[in-house]
Amino acid sequence: MDETHTVLAVGAGAVIKLKHPRTNKIERIYNYKYPYEYIKDFDNILKRKGNINIFLNS
Repeated sequence: MDETHTVLAVGAGAVIKLKHPRTNKIERIYNYKYPYEYIKDFDNILKRKGNINIFLNS
């Protein structure tokens, strides 16, 4: 993935890459690779993705 912009991804095995617009800090959020893990821990994934707005607005 290029380090020039934010990349949003969904689904098992996906990786979200966030690039802060002012500081250029990079953060990644990884989804579980296997569908059974992804479904079983979906609430945990939602909590982690809930921090996207906090990261981009800090």
